[in-house]
Amino acid sequence: MYIDPSATSYIIQIVAGVVITCGVVVGAFWGKIKAAFQKRRIARMERQLTKEQEQKD
Repeated sequence: MYIDPSATSYIIQIVAGVVITCGVVVGAFWGKIKAAFQKRRIARMERQLTKEQEQKD
């Protein structure tokens, strides 16, 4: 089976484009992703503190 060098180059360009696009998307939304995890952690800590406060009272 013969694979034309230009076809191979085209496939490599497609793969590189997909990888770069995924990197840009993750980079663009990294702040939102990070904030979402921080909100969960803060909410969990607040619930834990309120439980501790209730147990003390």
